[in-house]
Amino acid sequence: MDSMILGETVLGGSIFLGFWMPSSGSSGVAAIELFDIDDKSESVTVQLMTKKSDEADSGESEIGSLDIAGDASAGIYKFPVSEAQDLVRYRVNPTKGIKRLHFQFIQPLWAPN
Repeated sequence: MDSMILGETVLGGSIFLGFWMPSSGSSGVAAIELFDIDDKSESVTVQLMTKKSDEADSGESEIGSLDIAGDASAGIYKFPVSEAQDLVRYRVNPTKGIKRLHFQFIQPLWAPN
């Protein structure tokens, strides 16, 4: 069996943008699975962004966010989202003190309209 690395590893001080996904409703729950964070004194902000499919990426707006403390343990962290438009994507913003962050995005769970 081959070993496999799940998720993404990013360096502190750089914003990581996920890919655009279609939304399946206007409200729901977004989540991120945290595997490892290297600095216990810093934090990470996770946002779910939205836009209409015919807008430029610069027209995106935040529909939910979560702050994860640097001393957080590995696990799944959820947050509510509302007012989604056609497309959504995650934005992860680790503070400059974090040297390494390993995580995986979880597909948002949408409430029926």
